[in-house]
Amino acid sequence: MPMEDSLLQLSAGKIRGRKDTLPNGESYYFYKGIPYAQQPLGNLRFKPPVPLDKFEEDVLDCGYERNSCHSLICVPPVVAVGEDCLHANVYTPLKPANVDQGRRLPVMVWIHGGAFNAGSGDSSWYCPRFLVQEGVVVVTFNYRIGPLGFLCLPSKGIHGNMGLKDQRLLLKWVHDNIAQFGGDSRNVTLFGESAGGASVHLHYLTESSRQYFHRAICQSGTAFNVWIEQQERDTKTRMLAQLLGCIGTSDEEIYETLMNASALDLTTHSEDCMSAYDRLCFRYFPFTPTIESDDSEEPFITEHYIDALKKPFKTHIPLISGFTSNEAIAMIPFGCMTMNDMLAMRMFPFTPTVESADSEEPFITENYTDILHRPDLTSIPLIIGFNSNESVTFLPLLQPAIRMFSQDPMAFVPAQLTVPAEELASVGAEIKRFYYGDDTAHCLTGFLDYVSDIWFIIPSFVASELQARFQQNAPQFCYYFDFDCEFNYLKANPQAAHQLEGVAHGDDISYLFKRNVSEAMIEDGSRADEYRAITVQLWTNFAKFGHPTPEPGELGFEWKPSEPIDCDQEEFVLKALHLTDPIRMIEQPFEKRIQFWKELFARSAIIICIEK
Repeated sequence: MPMEDSLLQLSAGKIRGRKDTLPNGESYYFYKGIPYAQQPLGNLRFKPPVPLDKFEEDVLDCGYERNSCHSLICVPPVVAVGEDCLHANVYTPLKPANVDQGRRLPVMVWIHGGAFNAGSGDSSWYCPRFLVQEGVVVVTFNYRIGPLGFLCLPSKGIHGNMGLKDQRLLLKWVHDNIAQFGGDSRNVTLFGESAGGASVHLHYLTESSRQYFHRAICQSGTAFNVWIEQQERDTKTRMLAQLLGCIGTSDEEIYETLMNASALDLTTHSEDCMSAYDRLCFRYFPFTPTIESDDSEEPFITEHYIDALKKPFKTHIPLISGFTSNEAIAMIPFGCMTMNDMLAMRMFPFTPTVESADSEEPFITENYTDILHRPDLTSIPLIIGFNSNESVTFLPLLQPAIRMFSQDPMAFVPAQLTVPAEELASVGAEIKRFYYGDDTAHCLTGFLDYVSDIWFIIPSFVASELQARFQQNAPQFCYYFDFDCEFNYLKANPQAAHQLEGVAHGDDISYLFKRNVSEAMIEDGSRADEYRAITVQLWTNFAKFGHPTPEPGELGFEWKPSEPIDCDQEEFVLKALHLTDPIRMIEQPFEKRIQFWKELFARSAIIICIEK
C-alpha cells in the first residue's frame, strides 16, 4: 500500500498510519502512538494534562506504539515505558481517501485496567480487529497511573486524579478529531474493564466528562469497588517522599523531592506506601482516585460517588454493567498476596526493550507483534511451546493468605463494615462460616467466593441498584459473564489441580479483543468462535443503537434492561443476561451471597443509629 494512502490531517498536524487485514479478509487502518496532550514532564508533572497544539514533526509516523506509563507490574511484551505516555491508538475500517463527510461510524473508546497502577492500551493486549470488523472505530490509549497519575499534595497544587483528567482530555481529543478517521463524535461509547470499568463509571458520574460520550460499559469495575477511592493520601505522599530521601517535613521539601525524583523511582518506591487500611480492603496499590476539593485545578470529582449518582444528570446515558462468574480466580497469583510476593514472582526491572531508530547499533526498533505481522518475514523453522499448567508454581503463594483468614476470622470483616470492637470476632466467625461451612480443610472455593464478593460482586450490585433508583430514565443492561472455553486463559493458568468453576476476572476481555500475547488458536465455527462473535455483536450493537439486542430475534434471545424502581421502594431485583449456554435472562445471580451482605450491612447501620 502506498504510504500516502494512510495520511490524515488532524488539528495538530499530519499523521501517517498503516494498513492491515481484518479476520474476514477486509482491510482496516491503524494509527498508533498519537500524542493527545503535551508531554507531562518538568513543571507539568502531577498537573492536569495540557492540550497539544502542534506535532513536532511535519508528518508524524503513527505506525508503531509509543510509551506506556511506568508501572509496578510490567506484563510483557512492553513496547516502551516513560513519563511521556499520553498517546492514543485509532483503528478504523475506512480508508482515509474514502472518509466521507456524510458517513460516520460509531466510536468505541477503551480504557485499560490495571488497578490504576499497571497496564497500557497497547495492541499486544487490546487488538480490536473483531470490533472494527463490525463497522466501528476503536480508540485505545495510555494515561498516567500510580503516583504519576494519582498522588496528592494539595498545598503545592497537586490535587490528584491526573490519570482521570488524562482520560477526560482524551475524550475531548476524540470529540475534536475522530471525524478524520470516519468516526461520529455524536456517537461515542466509553468502555473498560476492572479499573477501566471503574474509570468509565467515574466519568459517568462527572458532568465535565459526560458531554463527550453517549453510552457506557462497565466490565467488572464500578466507582464503588473497595479498591477505588484513595485513603490517607497525605500520609502516603509524605511516606513516598521519605523513601525517596527527603529528610524534611515541610510541604515545600516534600514537593521538591517528588519533583526531582525520577519517574522510575517514584513508581518503584510507591509499593511501600500501603497503609494498614489498604491491606484490610485488599488494596495492593496505594495511589488511586480521590475526591477533590472544590478549589482544585480543573477538578474531576468533588463529591462522594454515591451522592453524585443520586443527583439528576443533564443527559440520560444508557449503561451496560456486569461481572464474571468467578472473578477471584484471577487473583490466585496476585490479588491475595503482598506486593513483595508479587514482585518476587514477576518481575525484574531490567529486561529487553524496543529501541529508537537512532540507537547505537540497534537490536530491535519495532513492536514485536508488528514485526510478526509482516508477510514472508522469514522461512526459518521454529519450535515454541509451553507446559500444560505453568502457574502451578505460584499456587502455594495463596496458601498463607488462606491460612491467615482461617486462623483469624476477624480478617473476614471488611474495613467498610462498621462493627463494634467487641463484636469483630463473632461477626468474622459468621462470615467465615457462611463461606467455608464446616469444611475448613478445602476452603479455596469459599475463599475465592469471599474475595469475588468483596472486590466485585457486591459493589456492582450496589451500583446497579442505585442506578435503578436514581437514574430511572437511563436504560441499564446488566450481565453475568459465564462463557467457559479456550479464551479463559486467566482461569486456566493459576488453578493447577483445582478444577475451579466459572470465569475469572479479565477473561471476558478475550472475547472482545485479540490478545496477541496469549490467545489460543481458535477454529472458525468452534464454540469459542461463536461465543466471541456473540459478545462482539452485543457490544457493537450497543455502540450503534444504544441497545445490545435491538432486533430480539436476531441472536435468538433478548437482553432486557433492568426495571427502574422508586427511590423509596424496598426491594431491588437484579435482572441480568446470563452469558452461558444457553444464553438467557435470569434474576438475582448470587442471590444468597448478596442477601447475606445486605443483612450484615443493615445490622451495621442499625448499630450506628443506636450509638448515635
